[in-house]
Amino acid sequence: MPKLSPGVQVNELDYSQYVAKISTSIVGMIGVASWGPLDKRTYCSSEQGFIAGFGRPLDPDLNIFYHATHAALQFLKDGSQLWFTRVGTTSGQGALAKATKTLKMSSGAVSCLDVTAFYHGTLGNRIQIRISASADGDSDHFKLEVLLAAVGNGITNEVLEVYPAVSADPSDTGSNYPTSPLTKFKQLSHINAESKYIQLASNASATGTKRPDNTNLTTYPYGEALAGGSDGLLTEAVVIGTADSATGLYQFRYTDQVDINILTIPGYPGTDNACVNAGIQLCEARQDCIYIIDPPNYVTVQEVVDWSNGVGVSSQALNSSYAALYWPWINYYDAYNKKFVTCPPSGWVAGKYAYNDRVAGAQFAPMGLKRGRMTLPTSITKITTEGDRELLYGNNNIVNTIANFPQFGIVIWGQRTTQR
Repeated sequence: MPKLSPGVQVNELDYSQYVAKISTSIVGMIGVASWGPLDKRTYCSSEQGFIAGFGRPLDPDLNIFYHATHAALQFLKDGSQLWFTRVGTTSGQGALAKATKTLKMSSGAVSCLDVTAFYHGTLGNRIQIRISASADGDSDHFKLEVLLAAVGNGITNEVLEVYPAVSADPSDTGSNYPTSPLTKFKQLSHINAESKYIQLASNASATGTKRPDNTNLTTYPYGEALAGGSDGLLTEAVVIGTADSATGLYQFRYTDQVDINILTIPGYPGTDNACVNAGIQLCEARQDCIYIIDPPNYVTVQEVVDWSNGVGVSSQALNSSYAALYWPWINYYDAYNKKFVTCPPSGWVAGKYAYNDRVAGAQFAPMGLKRGRMTLPTSITKITTEGDRELLYGNNNIVNTIANFPQFGIVIWGQRTTQR
């Protein structure tokens, strides 16, 4: 404003209008897990958070589709922003299944209470139900505990949930008994609304089921395990999904619904690269992210070069500035399953992207002896020579090598996209 009298005036200029630094290591990942919601992207910022939501990493020797859990945890060692979508089908061949258990009456072995895991998957097979006398002293009620069975020796079962006073009789209100944190009364419907692990239902073959005495529900002091849970098998249709129901890759379709910079489907290119092509198409449509491609676990240099060039598959050569390809696969010690496993490189590479952005900047390539060095892998499935790397990376080929140098260790040795 104009000054009306002489003097020394101070003008304050506001420079707070600045562009915030943009995170460039937000990963969208699709795969199989042993627990958690289906076709619902879920944010995970730590290894503990991922395991709480989707279960421990699974043994890929038991199911070739278990690579995603390992890839997610490897990324989260260096990165902190992961959107994970668990996929699978609940019908047909390779369907997922929920673990179940039917509890019996003490007389006549009549079924009286059906227990079903909250989610599909094999983690449900570790859930146990323990039935004992009610904490409120009422013989018509029972105490119900939900436990997670131990894995390995020397570890006790973990108590997940406790319901001190439960009745399966819909007409029982528990109104004649005092309510406290130790004796809070619950109906089956209350448990179903609150529990994160089980769902309960009175079996049609028995009515009025209330107490664990000699006339009704049997006590299970040591816990009864659920069984029959399955993680299912992947198909191209399940991974790619459909637009109308927003399943599979369509969970990451729109930029205004989820912000990602990296996309990966660990260890699953699909038949004739169907899933790879769908992932590249999605990244090209979004124009704000890159697809890290896992090739099949090929043994020779020529095999992976031919695959990337569309030789021997019913698919054209990979050619996009929105995708990058890394090979070979990685061996490391899996502390959860206590064995050495072989995993696709996408989770490790995405972690190096995050590490590079943190210590250097997005303008620097996530490769080389410092920013591209991997410390946890024990070995790689193929040791490449200089001549191998010239074929993989030169002559218009597009394979970024993961190399093992005697004096420097395992490093990413390439920085190109699949654009020719």
